[in-house]
Amino acid sequence: MNKNINNILRFILLLFLQVTILNRVNFGSFINPQIYIIYVILFPYYNINKGYFLLSSFFLGISIDFFMNSGGINAFALTLIAYFRQSIFNIFMGQQDVKNQISIRDLPVAKSINYIFFLTFIHHTALFWLENFSFDELMNMFFGIFVSSIYTTVIIVLSLSLLLKKSN
Repeated sequence: MNKNINNILRFILLLFLQVTILNRVNFGSFINPQIYIIYVILFPYYNINKGYFLLSSFFLGISIDFFMNSGGINAFALTLIAYFRQSIFNIFMGQQDVKNQISIRDLPVAKSINYIFFLTFIHHTALFWLENFSFDELMNMFFGIFVSSIYTTVIIVLSLSLLLKKSN
């Protein structure tokens, strides 16, 4: 299937899953899986139009904000990790993997999990910080960021393992 059609279908599916199902899943007051981050993780890594990638990431985030009435915080957080994704990928993967244009599908599990957790942690830090916009309960916010990042990473890794097994 064409990569553009694949990305559009992924965009629609992740938006639908996040808005209809996952936004209703809350553990405690702060653990909510943000699976739409998969859009940034699975977007092709090489020979892409960065403007298209950033714009589509922004539109996915703003669409989620529209349904959640959250004022643009998801758009900012998703566009932020989309902007820094390639640099973070290069840091985590090493020169040889970057030179060989390896994608996340070809990486060892430990590298993939670390990379996904780091992107998720950056996303959740921006999201929680903008949502709270206060220093009052800083420790609770950091705890929420950390626990929610772990939970979202586990959900993403499980989802990707199911998706990648079916595609091979």
